[in-house]
Amino acid sequence: MRHNLPGGKSEMNEQPNHDSEQKMQTMTDFETKLRASAPEPREGFEAELAQHLRQEFVQRRQARQVLRAIPSRRYGRLSARVAVALIAVLTIGIGVVIAMNTIFQQFVDYDAGLKAIYEQGLGHEIGISQTHDGYTVTLEWAYADGNRLTLAYVIQGHSEVQYTNLSSDRYTLVLRDTGAEIPFMQGMTGAWIDNSGEFVGLNPDHEIPTGDRSLLVLTYDLSGIETGDRTTLDLHLEVGVYGITLQRRTQMPIEQFNEMKEGPEGFFAFDFSIDLTTERRVFDTQLAATDQDITLRLREVNIAPSQTRVVICFAPPDPARQWTAIPSLTTTQGEVSGGGGVRPFMDGDETCQDYTYFAGMFDYTGEWRLEISELVGFGSGGGSDQQRIPGSWVFEFVVP
Repeated sequence: MRHNLPGGKSEMNEQPNHDSEQKMQTMTDFETKLRASAPEPREGFEAELAQHLRQEFVQRRQARQVLRAIPSRRYGRLSARVAVALIAVLTIGIGVVIAMNTIFQQFVDYDAGLKAIYEQGLGHEIGISQTHDGYTVTLEWAYADGNRLTLAYVIQGHSEVQYTNLSSDRYTLVLRDTGAEIPFMQGMTGAWIDNSGEFVGLNPDHEIPTGDRSLLVLTYDLSGIETGDRTTLDLHLEVGVYGITLQRRTQMPIEQFNEMKEGPEGFFAFDFSIDLTTERRVFDTQLAATDQDITLRLREVNIAPSQTRVVICFAPPDPARQWTAIPSLTTTQGEVSGGGGVRPFMDGDETCQDYTYFAGMFDYTGEWRLEISELVGFGSGGGSDQQRIPGSWVFEFVVP
């Protein structure tokens, strides 16, 4: 039976409303207590987690190699439950690593050498940050072998400010114990990360990408650095940061680019250590090829996990000119990717060319073919003053 209350309300209608309010308040109190009880991650937790998962990546690769090495009859005696559980756990670890490094992985797809070592679980998650004047630099990842050292860091500008440029004008790297500076080789800077976390810097659809974070991946030349018996590199990195806001860019003509720059005073300094991958395969049996009465010598082929280097030398046809050779490096698998870099140097009366290929060729054991199709000598007039000598200098070899 329903009893009417003053004001036209009924007892039957009032009770459910009161119960609902109590339940809602109970849920609100529970959510508040739950949030308060959640532990705060300690400083460096994310970096430690990423490193741990990266180690899981390496362990999975090693486990696969072990399983491949076990004869089939012996493998049949293994506990299927144990084998499946091992692979499942390691696969979960890899999935998280990939999710955490999606942006960096999109970049390494453009560098076959980095892609090869990254997929093997090589390299180091670092995750150390510094903040100055509203800008933050986070050193994310690094890798070193006998040929090159590559590191990646993210620059974060002022929040809610859109930049058309967010980059570095200083990135000096030295060995801490000797003070030897490691020469900068090349880098990809200003690779934007948009607000959704997507990597947009190499996307041709973004003519002028903007954002408040950018990824920089820089490569240094380790080939001329005396590392001795080191297996670890203790490094000091100094990074200078500048940004150009979208507003600033629209207020000034592009000719005044340097005047658009703004950023923190001083440098971001990082001290850190990484393992040095010492494995290298070297072909140093000198080969000679002659054409157009000019003899070229293949001096050395040096293969590290992330990079291949080829050195050729010859007596310059005209010593007054600076000479370079146009190479084509192929294997039975096709053209070697990542070419284009060259470091010229003189060795006595000979001019030498140190060609770099950012390719993962460390596991390749087949035949190689290097052909020089042209020599180009540049005079004092630069590009407009050239002497070109076509020919065919061919070297075929196998790297032990």
